Amino acid sequence: MADEVDVANNAQEVVLSAMIQRSSKKSPMFINHEQKCLNCGEPVETTAHKFCCHECEEDYRARKEAEIRRSGRRNA
Repeated sequence: MADEVDVANNAQEVVLSAMIQRSSKKSPMFINHEQKCLNCGEPVETTAHKFCCHECEEDYRARKEAEIRRSGRRNA
């Protein structure tokens, strides 16, 4: 019985170790030092905010996606 418990504990240690390694490789958190909207330049609440409103976020993402699509066509 102890052998089964040891095997289960070892397996759990392997999984936890892999999860810790994966989580430590995350990209650093974005910090908006200027506290300005990335789309329109208006002030934002904190350095953690990228956009002043939902509309600016949608507009910014749509423009970036269009840029990616255009650049993909040129490379093909």
